[in-house]
Amino acid sequence: MKNSKFLSIVLSVVLSVLSVALLTQAATTISTNITTGGTLSVTDLATLVNATTTRLSVSTGLWINGNATTTSAGAISTQSDLAVVGNSTLTGTLDVTGKTTLVNATTTRLSVSTALWINGNATTTSAGAISTQSDLAVVGNSTLTGTLDVTGKTTLVYASTTAVSLSGNLWVGGHATTTAAGALTLDSTLDVTGKTTLVYATTTAVSLSGNLWVGGHATTTAAGALTLDSTLDVTGLATLVNATTTRVSISDALWVNGNATTTSAGAISTQGSLKVGASGSTLTKMVAGYCTIATLSPAASSTAYADCTPDTAGLIAANDIVMVMATGSLPRNFSIKAASSSATDVISVQIYNHSYNSTAATGINSFNFIAVTK
Repeated sequence: MKNSKFLSIVLSVVLSVLSVALLTQAATTISTNITTGGTLSVTDLATLVNATTTRLSVSTGLWINGNATTTSAGAISTQSDLAVVGNSTLTGTLDVTGKTTLVNATTTRLSVSTALWINGNATTTSAGAISTQSDLAVVGNSTLTGTLDVTGKTTLVYASTTAVSLSGNLWVGGHATTTAAGALTLDSTLDVTGKTTLVYATTTAVSLSGNLWVGGHATTTAAGALTLDSTLDVTGLATLVNATTTRVSISDALWVNGNATTTSAGAISTQGSLKVGASGSTLTKMVAGYCTIATLSPAASSTAYADCTPDTAGLIAANDIVMVMATGSLPRNFSIKAASSSATDVISVQIYNHSYNSTAATGINSFNFIAVTK
């Protein structure tokens, strides 16, 4: 009897232990709050709906809705967007394998292993190049240690640089242009406050408020004076108004006001008046040549007149002052007493017969003449 009671007690204890073990291996639903003074350890996955806690410690990865994961090493992995409403402080490195959209983000440093896309348009490549589909606006100073390549037009406001290189034209304000060939085109005035050195420069006009220095030697002052340390060589015509010089050397003819000319051979040719000395008459023309008369037979001890025709037409005008000189061909019995220009291209010659011998005719003779016009 005692044995049977002992056996029943042992069986009851065993059944109770087995029942508790079976209940703990199945899911347990608790409809009220659980308060524990110790640690609640969960060895398998735990799903928390509307859970609130001041601290949560997980020995392995923390899965949130099957997508976002915080690993035991401290990294955050998410299969979707990571939205942060407030400030985020990261003491370690944030690695993002997909694209990341940052709205109103602030950082002192950002490191990207590949290209950085900004709003889908501007890109900074991993090689350090900047590519933009729109305008590049820089408010502060920009320091570029490498080359900035711009394929489109670039507008720089208050830009400073020690050197700029362009394969095409450089436009300044839409007006001034420096071409790829090196020419400078301006729609307005070029103002230069400092000294300017021009090599092989060509211009139709230049205006300077100070002196113009040429090669460090020739100077044109603001008052209009020209100062030279060497020789002034002029290959074309030079017009000098109120010029004064102690000596002038010209390899070709010297033109004075387009009319008077001194040739390189030393001859003087003038299209206007010529006056030598302080007094006397001004001559407007001086010509020389020779003229020819037909045979003339003055009576003994008397004179006769003959027309002497110049060798070149247009040399003699009416009322010219004419000087005629006989040559050795005129017989000694005759001499020229007077000469005058009575008409155009006609010199009237008066010949006297001295009756030294029996020669009665002069024969055809040519005489030298000089004619001047006052």
